[in-house]
Amino acid sequence: MTWSILARDERGRFGVAIASRFFAVGALCVHTRRGIGALSTQALVNPLYGPAGLALLRDGQSAAEDRRPVFPVPEARHR
Repeated sequence: MTWSILARDERGRFGVAIASRFFAVGALCVHTRRGIGALSTQALVNPLYGPAGLALLRDGQSAAEDRRPVFPVPEARHR
């Protein structure tokens, strides 16, 4: 299981922490971009999710909207 926490301080700086059983998971899961935001993918990560999620934030989607899958999930995986 992987746990992630993201925070922003009063000056607008972001911090991200991840706890997982996977070694060095933070190297691929944390994604930040100055002036846009921060996000964390999970331990079994597709490295394309982070940049795609940051692009959605850059384009004006809210973080709540950005929680939806970045890439379509096959219908069979929803069951």
